[in-house]
Amino acid sequence: MTGLLRIGFLADGVVKLLVASAYGGLRVPLAQLLGASAGLLLLTAVLVAASGVAEVVYAVRSGAGSHTRYLIVYDGGWLLVTVGAALIGIGEGRAGGGIWLLAQALGSLGIAIVFVRGAVGPRA
Repeated sequence: MTGLLRIGFLADGVVKLLVASAYGGLRVPLAQLLGASAGLLLLTAVLVAASGVAEVVYAVRSGAGSHTRYLIVYDGGWLLVTVGAALIGIGEGRAGGGIWLLAQALGSLGIAIVFVRGAVGPRA
């Protein structure tokens, strides 16, 4: 079971690295499309990349299932924020894209911290 979890954490981390790369590469046009600043998009890209690296390191060092719950919370929160931001965007609100990116940035920061701590292990 741990082998499958390792693969899952590794795959999730790699996907986050790909997303971060796309955010960084498409920074200006994507920021304009979302009605957000390019700076916020760049910050989000950096934090999403950090969480991806942390997940990859965790997969290599541990891969224990204890961290699955954090990804469930992250993904559930991301889904709720995505729906909310889309509803704001449909209602002609320009803040939806910024809210969506900020939520990803903060969530990714949290995930990075949790997974780095998990990869390092308990302190003596």
